[in-house]
Amino acid sequence: MATILSIGILCDDQAKFNQAITYFKSGIGNGNIDRAVFYMHPGNLGQNQEAGRDQGHATLDISLVGAFCQMAYNQQVDLFSYESNKVLALCEYTAKYNLNMDVPYVTYNNCDNVNQTVISSSGRGTIRPCWELIYNHYQNLAGVTATYSAQFASQVRPEGGGGDYGTTSGGFDQLGFGTLAYTVYPQQITNGTYHLINKASGKYLDNLGATTDGANVGQWQSSTSNNQVWTLTYSGGYYKLVCKSSGKALDSYNHTADGSTVTQYTVGGSTNQDWTIFQVGSYYKIINRTNGKCLDTGGGTANGSIMQFWGSGNSDNQLWTITP
Repeated sequence: MATILSIGILCDDQAKFNQAITYFKSGIGNGNIDRAVFYMHPGNLGQNQEAGRDQGHATLDISLVGAFCQMAYNQQVDLFSYESNKVLALCEYTAKYNLNMDVPYVTYNNCDNVNQTVISSSGRGTIRPCWELIYNHYQNLAGVTATYSAQFASQVRPEGGGGDYGTTSGGFDQLGFGTLAYTVYPQQITNGTYHLINKASGKYLDNLGATTDGANVGQWQSSTSNNQVWTLTYSGGYYKLVCKSSGKALDSYNHTADGSTVTQYTVGGSTNQDWTIFQVGSYYKIINRTNGKCLDTGGGTANGSIMQFWGSGNSDNQLWTITP
């Protein structure tokens, strides 16, 4: 399924993409999520159809379903939340047992008519570099508690690469590096209206009264103007910052170079308008999704000086207070 899905994406083959997605939802085999999760127990614990076989294969299911769902999610198809986060139920059940906690189990009769009456302890505690993807998506991106997946992720963090988990083929089943690839900063700021004050200059982020697309954004001393009021809205791991006076979003305008200017633009779906906000002590850095650079004063201290993009560094020009 993961192979078909990836081929469909790479080759822009909608039929293959649809085939894989449809199989996840209604296929005749165990790739169907309702077959992969054999039984739903209380506490949102989804019994893994491999649980009675061995834990090596049970945890391999987590690696594969995680990669599958992530590829689909990158194409704006959310299978993580399908059937009330059923993938998470699968992960939580598997993680809890492999953390050496007891889980309920009901008898499973597999397709070869092998009757599995108890959960298998073979390979219990198997470590695979697959939990960061699950934990970060649910807990930090979707805001859904992932109790046992989070615990397993914390034990493996930072996830290594292929071969770090054994010399047999099982040690190479995942690419690894999940901590690097999938870490998502949780929401730091509650949705609402705020002022953004730069540490170095002490001045406020201000749209300078501009109303046009592509107009530069600057800084100004504190005032009662709505030019300095920004609505922050968090979704999908990123913030939009919309100026109250113009109704336009803080935007990179496809600028990528150090020293290039920060602008505003009509609110839309471009990643130019997506920003990561993470805490540095009592301040915040604000980083654009498209260019990966920080909102920076460029060293300017005067009213009206224009905001710039610079790579992340230790300068106070990149540190902001965010206050109502």
